Amino acid sequence: MNKAFNLENIRKDFPILDQEINGSPLAYLDNAASTQKPKAVIDAIKNYYEQDHSNVHRGVHTLSVRATELYEESRTKIAKFINANTSNEVVFTKGTTESINVLASTLSGLIKQGDEILISTMEHHSNIVPWQELCIRTGAILKIIPINKLGELQLDSLEKLLGKKTKIISVTHISNTLGTINPIKKIIELAHLYNAYVVIDGAQAIAHTPIDVQDLDCDFYTFSGHKLYGPTGIGILYGKENLLNKLPPYQFGGEMILKVTFENTSYNSLPYKFEAGTPNIAGSIGLAAAIDYLNSLPLNLCHQYEMEIHDYALDQLKSFSNIRLIGESHKKSPIISFIANDIHPHDVGTILNQKGVAVRTGHHCTMPLMEFFNISGTIRASFSFYNTKNEVKQLIGGLGIAFKMLSLMDKKLQSLYQSTILEHGQDPRNFGKPDRYDEFAEGFNPLCGDKVNIYCKYNFNLELEITFESVSCVICTASASLMTTELGGISKGKAIELIDAVLDGLHCSTLNQKPLSKQLTMLDGVKEFPSRIQCAALPWATTRKAMIESETRLE
Repeated sequence: MNKAFNLENIRKDFPILDQEINGSPLAYLDNAASTQKPKAVIDAIKNYYEQDHSNVHRGVHTLSVRATELYEESRTKIAKFINANTSNEVVFTKGTTESINVLASTLSGLIKQGDEILISTMEHHSNIVPWQELCIRTGAILKIIPINKLGELQLDSLEKLLGKKTKIISVTHISNTLGTINPIKKIIELAHLYNAYVVIDGAQAIAHTPIDVQDLDCDFYTFSGHKLYGPTGIGILYGKENLLNKLPPYQFGGEMILKVTFENTSYNSLPYKFEAGTPNIAGSIGLAAAIDYLNSLPLNLCHQYEMEIHDYALDQLKSFSNIRLIGESHKKSPIISFIANDIHPHDVGTILNQKGVAVRTGHHCTMPLMEFFNISGTIRASFSFYNTKNEVKQLIGGLGIAFKMLSLMDKKLQSLYQSTILEHGQDPRNFGKPDRYDEFAEGFNPLCGDKVNIYCKYNFNLELEITFESVSCVICTASASLMTTELGGISKGKAIELIDAVLDGLHCSTLNQKPLSKQLTMLDGVKEFPSRIQCAALPWATTRKAMIESETRLE
């Protein structure tokens, strides 16, 4: 008997969705970052702590036995969910990031100088940096599988990269930025022709498509619980049993040992040799509850509905002539990334939040991908089966307001986007690189991708002249513009005093209480938006860095 898809009932299962943000209904469209939790998951964690909490595998008393049973039942449910051959192939970790780090560490013994590791242009930093570090330790070579402008992997290039030196291929199943669904089964087949190990980052895929690790024939598959409607701090490393048996432990201590003497130690069997210390018991129970909840739904209809919402949103976005989609693969998951001409994504995200819409803005931990598209970041809307068309309409309405405001057709958003801020953000003063400068520093905000270059020079009276270049949001650009007008013509000592006053005001107190000009007090509105404080502070902190580091060099 087919289970029906009932959106109204599903939304009732998620308590967090029933709230207002800034006077508007919450439209949570940031599911690629983390999905919300059904009440069944919340209750399971609560019940564990209220009734069953104890350490696992170590006691004969009732609570320990019950906790151990729940913990191992969770492992069994997860193994069944991904169709692992045995629960021994399921290792609990903190999340996808730790799972990949476990592999990059334990596989290092199989890698020698000159060996090659392949990743793709679209990878999350968590699937780039661990392999970079492995290459540094071993002398292996990191090679990059290219993509096309649609955001699709170029399989013909992959085939050319593969060879006898290829030892590991680690790729994402679904891009967290582009929504591209990669042909991982084909990639695995090609890799195995060269006896290379294949690691799949399944963080985005696990919630949107059925995963059958035996059918895929992947060597390792990783994902995070919080992307699958489960709790944070819990993740899974799946590995073929024969391969996991070959690998050494990742950490050492309790649980992962079989016998310890002062002379030597023998290690536990799978999967425990990879689970040192007290595990996240509550997290594993919560993840199992999430899987039980998902299994109670018609998942095929849920996945179908997610793409219906995605397609509806995509169609609605076409009403804006200034939008450029980033990632237009022919095979997509419910993720849409886009930019809007020269409007910085962070500014759009702030205004959308004022209208109750939660989206993700920035580089999404895929900086090399941003560089490929020659952008600093995107606006990303990502959907789940609990989202609605009304929430899409809320997104579209918020975008209309944001684009109107940020194109200077309207200059009102409470205290943040005041006329002075918008004016300096759109028409910055002292912008550009001078022919000569005495001091220089680069500033970067990893949260949103803001970049600022500061140039300081001094005239014969040792009075400061300051200019800047930036690729940044309106708040950062306006702050830099205001700063250069305020610092121009004063001494270095007074400039540092003013910089410290502004930074203190932004981070600790109130700019209105400082002896600052009326223009600078415009930045005080940033304090109502904590996520934007770093945007406003970046040019000031970078200028201070330029001045202080120059003094250090002189010493």
